[in-house]
Amino acid sequence: MRVELARGDGDVKKREDERRQLAETNPTNTLFVVNFDANRTSTRDIERLCQEYGHVVRIDMKRNFAFVEFETVAEATKAMKALNGLMYGDRNLSVEYKASGPRIYCDLFFLVIP
Repeated sequence: MRVELARGDGDVKKREDERRQLAETNPTNTLFVVNFDANRTSTRDIERLCQEYGHVVRIDMKRNFAFVEFETVAEATKAMKALNGLMYGDRNLSVEYKASGPRIYCDLFFLVIP
């Protein structure tokens, strides 16, 4: 079996860039954290990582991403500035404000050729 990957037409990236820009201008107390090892990272690990920057109200973790809610926007901002790009295990974390509206996670299409 062979798997080939093909990139989308760029519309997805454009929408993601617009969503990120909107999130930067309207920060929230919830952060989107991605790119940790889902097999070795627990909700408690994410909480320990974030609690240094403020009171963590809630964590919603799925596969290799999580939404981390802080008590205030100031706490979330402090955590984002400290954690974005941080090497965690063998990966660099990506941390940004949660944007309102739908999120698009991937613009890859898979074609399986037998």
